[in-house]
Amino acid sequence: MPDRDPRGRASAGAENESEDRCGQGESKRPMKRRQAPQNNVALVRKVLVVLTLGWFCALALPAAAGAAGLAPPVADCYTHGGQLTHSYTAAQLRHGLATMPADIREYSACYDVLQRALLAKIGRLSGGDSAGGGGSFLPTWLIVLLAVLVSGGAGFGALAVRNRRAGAA
Repeated sequence: MPDRDPRGRASAGAENESEDRCGQGESKRPMKRRQAPQNNVALVRKVLVVLTLGWFCALALPAAAGAAGLAPPVADCYTHGGQLTHSYTAAQLRHGLATMPADIREYSACYDVLQRALLAKIGRLSGGDSAGGGGSFLPTWLIVLLAVLVSGGAGFGALAVRNRRAGAA
């Protein structure tokens, strides 16, 4: 057993004996003391804080991320709670209505908002102004064609009635 000094350490002679036993001879290399693994609590806390902040950022910005692939009028309406904050052309409004995702169409008022904006833009929805023409849902050429057919049918009907009366007499 090696000799110990009052502090509980092995004496110099004991070190030499242990070095001789290990086959290292007379080298006077200081022995390195093995340190206990350091407590990595601070590092773990930093990593957890960074991950938590990342999750909060991902959860806090869903509207902006969700609106990234939408048509401009739909994104504007969706991010501003059912209101348009800019003026859009009729083509942009039509494109927005045509490409609006089903969830936005169903769970928000954006479809109605864009539809009203489009009707106001093309003049079919006037804000109570009665100065505009009535208009029809049928095109003008079809109305003219129907008028010609009805008048032609009435003329042939009148000829048929006249011929019947003339033949009966």
